[in-house]
Amino acid sequence: MKIILLQDVVNLGIKYDVKDVADGYARNFLFPKSLAKLATKSDLSNIEKMREMERGKQRKELAEIQNVAKKLEGQKIEIAMKISEDGTFYGSITSANIVSALKKKGFDVKKEQIVLKKPIKEAGVYDVTIKFSNEMEIKIRVAATEEKAKK
Repeated sequence: MKIILLQDVVNLGIKYDVKDVADGYARNFLFPKSLAKLATKSDLSNIEKMREMERGKQRKELAEIQNVAKKLEGQKIEIAMKISEDGTFYGSITSANIVSALKKKGFDVKKEQIVLKKPIKEAGVYDVTIKFSNEMEIKIRVAATEEKAKK
């Protein structure tokens, strides 16, 4: 059965590839999960136009990501938390805390994009990587400080 992939499928192909697959694989796996559709004559004639639209969309998204990355590169954010007597935080600074601090500065970053090897548990300055895609990642500095007592 000839199909057109609607999404990237591991070990099969990328979006808008035309593939010949077993009928059962298409009906029982690809179609129910909306990963592919049956290739009709009109779809096959429009496939190049669809690919070009997808490439244009990807270029636009990449330009947006590069713009945000350029603004974020080298930024320093400060996150304050309460510290115990032994110098460690009550709790820890996680990627969710970093996303929240970046939102306050006007940057829209997802929690999944923050690469944090382990949560920050002590005061100090840390380099944190933000991974936008396989090709693009930047570093920001996170200053973990002691929260000032409120009077």
